[in-house]
Amino acid sequence: LLKLWKASVIENTGKQYADASCGAVVKVDKDGLHVKTAKGILVITELQLEGKKRMAVDDFLRGYQVMEGIVLG
Repeated sequence: LLKLWKASVIENTGKQYADASCGAVVKVDKDGLHVKTAKGILVITELQLEGKKRMAVDDFLRGYQVMEGIVLG
């Protein structure tokens, strides 16, 4: 279970991630996990794993490896 505490939306006006599936992580950086949606990109900046504390994505990525292309769900 993954809880999202903070996120923002970026309109995907170009075809940069056209081949990615909805729910796929298309970019991982210290600013957030960029996830493709039907209408744009969801940038997750703060999250919480089940049984863990709430944390910023930068802190999360120090302990967990998230690969681009993985589909959340």
